[in-house]
Amino acid sequence: MKDFLEVVRFCVVLGVLLFVVLGMAIMGCLDGTPPPTPEQQTHPIADVPEQQPFPVEQAEPVQTPASLSVEELRAELAKRGVEPAVQVEEKPAVVPQQAEPVQKIVQQATPEEEPPQAIVISPERLLSEYDTNEVRCDLKYKGKLLELTGTVKSVGRDIGGSAYFTFTKPQGFTFRGVQCVMAPAYANQLANVDAGDTVTVFGTGAGMFGNVLLRHCVLAE
Repeated sequence: MKDFLEVVRFCVVLGVLLFVVLGMAIMGCLDGTPPPTPEQQTHPIADVPEQQPFPVEQAEPVQTPASLSVEELRAELAKRGVEPAVQVEEKPAVVPQQAEPVQKIVQQATPEEEPPQAIVISPERLLSEYDTNEVRCDLKYKGKLLELTGTVKSVGRDIGGSAYFTFTKPQGFTFRGVQCVMAPAYANQLANVDAGDTVTVFGTGAGMFGNVLLRHCVLAE
C-alpha cells in the first residue's frame, strides 16, 4: 500500500511539470515572435548610443616674451595694464667686426747657445784615476763631456758593429785602456785614422767596462 502511494505521488508531480512546460510552450507560440538567436542577443551596455565628446575650442597660440619684440612686449603690457618693473631696452644688433689682416711674425734669431765646457784630461790621467777609485771617477766624469788628446793604438768595430778606437796604454796597464766609441753620424771619421796617429776626441764619459769608455765621440777637425 505504501509503495502504491509513492508511485501515485511521483506521477502527480511529473504530470504537473509536464503541464507547466506545455503551457509555457503554448504561450510562446501564441505571441508570434520567435525566440532571439545568439547573434541577436546584445549586451545592454552596447545598446547605449555613444556620446560625442564635448567640442573643444582651439586656443590661440600664446606668444611668449621671447617671441615678442620690445615694442610688442610694451604694447602687450600696456593692454593688460601692467607696468614693467624693469625698463626694457632693445639690444643693438651685433655686427661682426672685420678681421684685421694677420701680421706676419718674423722670428728673431737668438744667439746660439755655447756648447758645454769639456773637461780636458789626458788618456793616461783618466785611466790612472779610474784604476785608483772607480766610484769617485764615475761621479766626476760619467755623463760629462770629456776632451782627450793622445796616440791611437787600434781602430775597429765592437760586437754591436759600432766603430771605435783605443788610445795607447801607458806603462803598467796591460789589459785596460781608454776606448772611444764613435757617434754613428761620425763613424766615417775613423776611415782616415791609423794606429800611431795623434788625435783629439770629444766624448761622453760612460764609466768603466773592462776599458774606460767614452761614447758618442767626435774627432776634432
